[in-house]
Amino acid sequence: MSHIENLDKVLHYVSLFSQNLTSIPTTDLSMNTGIDIDELSEYLEELGNRGFVNNYDNGSYITLQGRLALENAKNNKPFQEEVESKKLKKYWSITKIVAGVLNALAIIIIAIWTQLSSDKNSKLENSIQELKKEYKIEASKQSEKIDSLNKITKKLSEENLKLTKELETKKETKPKK
Repeated sequence: MSHIENLDKVLHYVSLFSQNLTSIPTTDLSMNTGIDIDELSEYLEELGNRGFVNNYDNGSYITLQGRLALENAKNNKPFQEEVESKKLKKYWSITKIVAGVLNALAIIIIAIWTQLSSDKNSKLENSIQELKKEYKIEASKQSEKIDSLNKITKKLSEENLKLTKELETKKETKPKK
C-alpha cells in the first residue's frame, strides 16, 4: 500500500477504536491494520502533527479535527482527497497558463493582422490619391487643349467673318455687268 492509503487506513482504524475517546494501543492498531509498528509510529506521528490524532504512552485516539476530516472526505479518505485536490490544482494551474499563452498569442496575431490590413489600406489610399492627382493633371491638360482649340476656332471664325465681309465688299464694289 502507498503512504497515502496507509495514512487513511490508520486514521480510519483509530477513529473506529476510539469512538468513546478511549485510546487504542499501538500494538493493537498494528495488528488490525497489518502495518509494522515502526511504520505505524511514523504514520501516527504525522497524524498527530496534523492534529488528527493525539498520541500518548498508553495509545492514540482521534481528535475532533480528525473526525471532521473523515466525515468531510470522500469515502472517508481525507489524504486521498488531498492528493486528488493537489492534482486538480496542478492541472488547473497548467490550464490557466496555457489559456494565458493562447490569449497572448491571439492578441499578437490580431495586432499583426490589424497592422497588415492598415498597411494595405494605406497603400490603397495612396494609390487613390495618386490617381486623383493624375486625373487633375490630365483634366487641366485637356482643359488647356480645349481652351486653345476654342481660341483657334474663334480666330478662324473672326477671319472667316472678315474674309466674308471683304468678299461682300468686293462684290459690291465690282460693277454689275
